[in-house]
Amino acid sequence: RLEMFFKSWVKYIFYLLLIIIYMISSVQAFDGAKQNRYSRPVHELQIEAGVWMRENVAQEGKLIVAEPIIPYFFYKKTPNNYERLPYGEYKSLVDYMKFSKSKYLAIFSWMREDNPAVNFLFNHNDPVELQLLKSLNKDSHTVLIYELGNENLTTEKSMTGINEN
Repeated sequence: RLEMFFKSWVKYIFYLLLIIIYMISSVQAFDGAKQNRYSRPVHELQIEAGVWMRENVAQEGKLIVAEPIIPYFFYKKTPNNYERLPYGEYKSLVDYMKFSKSKYLAIFSWMREDNPAVNFLFNHNDPVELQLLKSLNKDSHTVLIYELGNENLTTEKSMTGINEN
């Protein structure tokens, strides 16, 4: 009898621990979502960025972005014509844009801590290879939309000494 009693208690404690872990992880997930990335203003800002791009830039260019919301509202026919934002330094990002034949870049202020290239772009107003097309703001969130410049733009800026860092 004592053995059965222990087995039932062990089972009870096991299920109780599972429920507690589930509750804690649910609270943490809700808190993370509430903080930044999936809040209503963030979602609305991404939609606004995609609509702005649809109305103001050429559809032919490939976009680099972290999440697929902007491409969905940007492209009329091919919402999958985008590349995921790679993790890395600014120079690597520009090289990747050239390699993947991407023309546009959309970055989010809430990704500054997660990606060195995003942090660099938010801290440098006039990067050599990229031209800022639009800055969209909502609450404390920002989306920056860049276009990869042609070789003349890059050479011109380099020769004038802009963006010495």
